[in-house]
Amino acid sequence: MIKNLGLILLSTIFLINSCTPDRPKNVKAVFDIPNLIEKDIDEIRKILGKPDEDFIETTEPGRQTWDNTFKKQGSLLSVSFDPKSRAVNFIYLAPPGDDWTKKDVMKLGNLDSPSAKYWIERGSKFNMDGDYSTIRVIPS
Repeated sequence: MIKNLGLILLSTIFLINSCTPDRPKNVKAVFDIPNLIEKDIDEIRKILGKPDEDFIETTEPGRQTWDNTFKKQGSLLSVSFDPKSRAVNFIYLAPPGDDWTKKDVMKLGNLDSPSAKYWIERGSKFNMDGDYSTIRVIPS
């Protein structure tokens, strides 16, 4: 009985681990954030395509921020922008799954280090389709 319980427990742990997406060993860029950071939301949409939201624009008068989300290879890029000026306020980048280092998330965005064009903050975890470790990229 105890032997069977141990076997069931071990099998369950193996099954859970095999269903959890692993972080790739060699992280490659999914988004080119340095190329996007100085563009307005209309230029970003031309590069990345249609955002995932049903409502890509706000109809609320006086609204100062709006977000568009783009998904690619499991990663999520959320662009916060001013609907009137079309300027980007900041970009969030979230990898698929958990257990990502800031350095690896930066690689997903083709970011090496802060530059004169932007600065980087380590984001918190937020929940869209699961938990993500994020970074926030802010234009200078």
